[in-house]
Amino acid sequence: MSQNRKVIPVIVDLVLAGILLSITLINGYHFWHWLVSGCIFILLHIISRVIISPRVRMLSKLSFRDTRQRKTSSVLLFCGLMLASSVVSSSLIVGDSFDATLEDRLVSSLGETDWVVEGVDPLTSTPLLMNQTRVMSALNDLMEYDEIDGIGVELHQLVTGITVDGSKVNPNVVWLAPDVNLRNSGPWVEPTGVPPVSWSQLEGSSQDGIDHALVNQALANSLSLMAGSKFSISWSQIIDNESVRISHDFIVQSVIDPTGLGWENANQPLLLTSLETAQVLQNKNDFVSRAVISGAGDVFEGYVIPNIETKIDNTFSQAMIASDAGFHWNGMSPGGIATLTRTSAGGLLTSGDVSGINSALEIVEHDSDASSFLLTPISGIWGNEDKITSINGNEIVAVDLNSFHNVIVTDSSVYLSSLNDNPVHLFFEGILDAEIINSVVYVLTEQEIIAVDIESNTHETIILNINQLSDISVVDSTIWGVSNQFGGIYHHTLDQSSNEEEFSKIDFGISNDVLGSKIYDDGVSITTHFETIFDSNVCWIFENESNCTSSGNSKTVFLHRNQTFIESENSIKRWNGSDFELVHVVNSSILGANSNGLIIEGHDSILVWASELYAFVEGKTIPSTVNGFAYDELNGSILASTDYGIVMVDQFGNMSIEIFNSFDVGLGIQLPPFLISLEGDIVNDLLGANQTIRFRDGIADFNQSETFSIGKNIDDEFRLEVQVDASSVSLDDFIALNPDIELLDSAIIGTMSMDIATDLLGGNPKRSMILVQMPENESDSIIVKEALQDWADRRANIQSSSSSLNSVKEDAILSIDGAGSSFSALFLIFGVFIVIAGVLLIVNLWIMSADDRSKEWGLLRSIGASTQDIEWILRIEGVILSTPACFLGSFLGMFLAGLLMGGLGAFFQATFGVGFSFYWTSESIIIGACIGFLVSVITLRISSFFLSRRNLITALRGLRIEKSALGFWGIIGSIFLGVVALVCSIMSFFIGDFSPGTGHSLWISGVSIFLLSLVVPLSVIISRFLPSRSNFIGMKLSKDDASRIWSCTIIGFILILFGWIEDPIRVRYEATDTSLIISGFFMLIGGVLVLSTSGPIFIRQFLSLIGRLKPSFSAVISLSIAYPQSRPFRSAVSMSMYSIVIFALIVLSGYSTMFGNYVSDIGENSRGEFDILITGSGQELDVSSLEAWSADDLDRNGIESVTIMDIGLCIISGENLNATYSSLRNIPQSFIESGALPLSQWDKSLGETPLEIWTAVINDPNLAIVDASIGMDSYTVLGALPLEGGGLSSGSSFEIRDPNRPILQSNLRVAGVLTEDASILLSGIFVSESTFSSMIESSTNMVWIDVSNDVNMEEVSSNLQLELGSDGANVLLIDELFNQISLILVSLLGLLRVFLALGLFIGVTGLAVVTARSINERNQQIGVMRAIGMKRNQIVSSILLEVGWISGLGIINGLVAGIVFYRLLFNTYIRDFGTPFVIPWLEFLLIILFSIFMTLISVLVPVRKSASISPASAMKSL
Repeated sequence: MSQNRKVIPVIVDLVLAGILLSITLINGYHFWHWLVSGCIFILLHIISRVIISPRVRMLSKLSFRDTRQRKTSSVLLFCGLMLASSVVSSSLIVGDSFDATLEDRLVSSLGETDWVVEGVDPLTSTPLLMNQTRVMSALNDLMEYDEIDGIGVELHQLVTGITVDGSKVNPNVVWLAPDVNLRNSGPWVEPTGVPPVSWSQLEGSSQDGIDHALVNQALANSLSLMAGSKFSISWSQIIDNESVRISHDFIVQSVIDPTGLGWENANQPLLLTSLETAQVLQNKNDFVSRAVISGAGDVFEGYVIPNIETKIDNTFSQAMIASDAGFHWNGMSPGGIATLTRTSAGGLLTSGDVSGINSALEIVEHDSDASSFLLTPISGIWGNEDKITSINGNEIVAVDLNSFHNVIVTDSSVYLSSLNDNPVHLFFEGILDAEIINSVVYVLTEQEIIAVDIESNTHETIILNINQLSDISVVDSTIWGVSNQFGGIYHHTLDQSSNEEEFSKIDFGISNDVLGSKIYDDGVSITTHFETIFDSNVCWIFENESNCTSSGNSKTVFLHRNQTFIESENSIKRWNGSDFELVHVVNSSILGANSNGLIIEGHDSILVWASELYAFVEGKTIPSTVNGFAYDELNGSILASTDYGIVMVDQFGNMSIEIFNSFDVGLGIQLPPFLISLEGDIVNDLLGANQTIRFRDGIADFNQSETFSIGKNIDDEFRLEVQVDASSVSLDDFIALNPDIELLDSAIIGTMSMDIATDLLGGNPKRSMILVQMPENESDSIIVKEALQDWADRRANIQSSSSSLNSVKEDAILSIDGAGSSFSALFLIFGVFIVIAGVLLIVNLWIMSADDRSKEWGLLRSIGASTQDIEWILRIEGVILSTPACFLGSFLGMFLAGLLMGGLGAFFQATFGVGFSFYWTSESIIIGACIGFLVSVITLRISSFFLSRRNLITALRGLRIEKSALGFWGIIGSIFLGVVALVCSIMSFFIGDFSPGTGHSLWISGVSIFLLSLVVPLSVIISRFLPSRSNFIGMKLSKDDASRIWSCTIIGFILILFGWIEDPIRVRYEATDTSLIISGFFMLIGGVLVLSTSGPIFIRQFLSLIGRLKPSFSAVISLSIAYPQSRPFRSAVSMSMYSIVIFALIVLSGYSTMFGNYVSDIGENSRGEFDILITGSGQELDVSSLEAWSADDLDRNGIESVTIMDIGLCIISGENLNATYSSLRNIPQSFIESGALPLSQWDKSLGETPLEIWTAVINDPNLAIVDASIGMDSYTVLGALPLEGGGLSSGSSFEIRDPNRPILQSNLRVAGVLTEDASILLSGIFVSESTFSSMIESSTNMVWIDVSNDVNMEEVSSNLQLELGSDGANVLLIDELFNQISLILVSLLGLLRVFLALGLFIGVTGLAVVTARSINERNQQIGVMRAIGMKRNQIVSSILLEVGWISGLGIINGLVAGIVFYRLLFNTYIRDFGTPFVIPWLEFLLIILFSIFMTLISVLVPVRKSASISPASAMKSL
């Protein structure tokens, strides 16, 4: 029978569990379903036991009786049980409210709008204009689908709103112009305004002829508008390729609510007119910028329709034509070559486009395939292991061919090559000329003259070029020079001492209008040639005498046998002493002349002097590529300059070349060598035979094919071996096909097949252009033209255009869900501390309730009740109290959340003009109630288990629980904790960082729990080594007490150290806020272990010292220590409640301070020395008025300096960076003079400081500074989660292209990377002004302003906004911007602090209850002490001291642990950003003082009660 009593309840539980599990699975897998099922199962489990078991039924009656009779205890416990549910529900409802607020701002303003087709013009960053006819065609086709119930088209433009008197300006107004006819049909709601208005009333004008417009509340507030108010707007418009500022006046027809307007942001200032009005005023007839689509169903149903986005995409793609996707055909005349280029998708075509065009041509039976090409930059060319593209410079200045060495001088380097040593490159800026005399190279630069020792490879500056010499000649020990600026000849003796008169001038009276000058010597005389605007002059210096004569239009002078010859009009003339006489006629111009002879254009050999003076004969055969700039010959070998480098031919006719490693394509832009990759019939004649590359004319003429290797651009490590065709190729006609290719003409060195490009680049290379040979016959040409255009139209789709299909409704809802849940999670994380404090309060109250009934339970035990019976009484009583408490607590949480959101909303409304909505869901209420119920029941269940195991005699006598009674369960608990620790530790190794912080949390939890599991075993071990009475800090203790104190103290300190000091395993995992809080929580437990055991002893010893000084105080001290020590668990729980709450408040306060300082530092680091930033806010910024300000104007307006920075858009790509759009910014000199911006890393070879790096970039068009998103592997914004970066660190190379001219590209090297902070305000790439102007056709501006130190920045900012706002300027006070960010975040964290004040209330309440309880327990003791002479004030003092040291230790523990944890947070997240560690001592002090104040207030009543206990009543009770 007894067996049946045990089996039946189990069967009932299984049946109940099965039913609930089935119902839960049927209804879904929502989290709250499982919670409700769990709570119902617990309730049904208790009820079924009451129904099935008469014994339990009888015990339940005792539970109900105790609940009714012990009203005070039940009420206190009821309140404690409400806490968990109120915390959880309030946290969730705060998240619901944030979701509702964002929904009001985002979803409700969208209304029925579910999808939007729109785009941004990559060139102007303005809304992309779409053809209205084609858009409407697509929309009308969409209406054929049942899933679509509404369509619309709109035109939108960012404009500036201005009041009539100009006193208020808002540059962030969106002018939204919907088609009202479409708005009047379908699901679209009518606008709600004051006065009422409808879409059909949107068109029209006032009696004065001024157009009507609707404005939303945000715009009305910013400009103080109401119905009938007049205001103006202005915007930028391109007219005849010029940006013009247009303005127009409106009268407010109605101020409307943003709900249902279809715009994503309800707080965005909106101006609404009809589409027709906007098109006329903006000169955009038949253009729209947005197509809006509504899915069938209500606001929250339409966007979830499956597969509809594919239908929208296909429908729009079918309606688009080629130009919509950026495909453009040119040159489609009969017999011409049609070219296809692209302005979207980075300006590149694909191999699939080539195949598609060929298929289209095949259909119309065109007999020529499409051709294509790709401009392919290479990193270099190698012959064996020697790099051929090794010469640094753009022009050969001089060469010297010697038996022991070769010297090549370019406009930027000196190249020394000897037989025995490796080549040496010496780099000098701005080389103008060089003279090679014996073993010294005299180098003339724009700044100085340098002597380079060829043998030692060293150099030294001889003299500064202060006279701006342009050419030199060295004779014996004298340097002779001429200047284009000043005319005349300058000379300097090399051993002359340095001073400002280093050069002496011989003035020939030549005018200053010198176009060019050269100087020569023949060892006897110095000859100069001056070319002026009108004629040329030859001057001589011979034996200190000088004279000059006109040489007509001569271009070149050369000396031979002490005779002077000039080249003039394809003839050679000799100076005969009185005139220049004709001595020889050449059939083309002379490219160069020296003592070796003449190099004639188009002549395949050098003309050398014949034995007679005036004749020339054929000399050494020279390559056709020689340009005559520099030439030398030795023993049959030739070293000569070419347009692309140098060529060397040895005495056996073997030729080798060296090419420049980069080429100047204009304005100082240096590009790597380019090969044109080709395929197709049209370009076959430009390709080498058998998959070879062909060099361009002017580089080399090989006798046979040669083997070289070419390198992949920006990747020297990858090289491809290729054959070079013996013949060169002329590319002039091909390059002339496109003006953009001509920009790169000087950098193109040859051609290669597309197959070679595929091997070099990998995959299917993109194409720069596609070419098609058009038929000669006009009718055939029309057919081919139509086929090509039809293909391009079919190729056009949304993906290939600059427009996109945006799921605005879904995106808005997803962003809302993430924001609300994130904030709920933050509240829940800190709410856990309150829940823990509440659990401790429940445990304390439950223990005190059990203590009150210990004698009663002893009697029950003595008449046959078991421990299980006592446990059932407690369990049933716990459920009776928990069930209503948790539901009421959940509604209490709703009330608290309402108060919190109301306060926050009022603050934000007053500060930012935006309030918060209060909203709750039944799900949040149910989850809060269920979690509170489960936490309460589990807490009471565990407590009941231990309380019911009290010894019978102990219970009858009302004594403390014997330690031996807990020994067994202590061992069981240690084993359980050890198992949990082992599981956590193992999981940390196997799971790792499955999600951020997982591994870190598991490892810390595992080790910390393991340490806690050692408390009991360590106590047992220590007790074996202690005597029966042990001394602990001067106090005699029993062996058990001493071992317990030693064990807790040791483990506590180890826990604190483990939380503070990083171990080798922990550092492998990523730390997060949550994992650090777990670490802090265990540190807190360590502090409680130490202070709750050792603390009272230290307090006793400390107070004893005071007692010795004041003996009358000794009794008070003893009394304040004795009772808490006799109830160590109760005292530890009270102390823990204080510790937890103070810890949370300290951490949150420190976190707020830390983040505020961090944001402040970001503001400082992101702005440099600047205070104000002026942008166009999406509009063209007109800064002409600001540029016109004089220095006095700036000073009068309190402005120290103004820096105007140009901004353009480029396409950036790199080795590991896919092509993407990025901002390109020039660097004005004034920007650097004002401090520029800080760098996180830079190329040390360019400078030691960031300022030197900025200066280097200004002076070198091949350098750039990039932001953190480009230059770092990962980066953060405002300390948020890391984002993936481009990884282009300092020293890396990358390329940029102009989106408007995608063929034009430039290779740049990263000189430095901005800090993450500085990248917030200024993102993109920073280059020199020459690089910017050469790469960007269209740009806008931004202005940086440094305000004078003694001027109010707010006033300057306000004045500038009024002055420039009408021109589209948006004036931002940088400090204010970051202060607002800081204020928002700190305000939200302040909301958490208010929330945590509830935890402080719990701790204070718990201590008050414990104090009141201890006074009740000691009524008799207090009365006896009063009877033997203790005064009332001594009783009060002892209780206050007792309360003080318990709460004080808790506060100290929370304070210390909080500061330590605060430091951990700082080290993990902030320290690397350079923000100093600041402890907000004032805030911490206020928290402590408030805690002490609240504690004193809470214990005031029970303390006064203790003082009122009379000795007579106490003795009577005895």
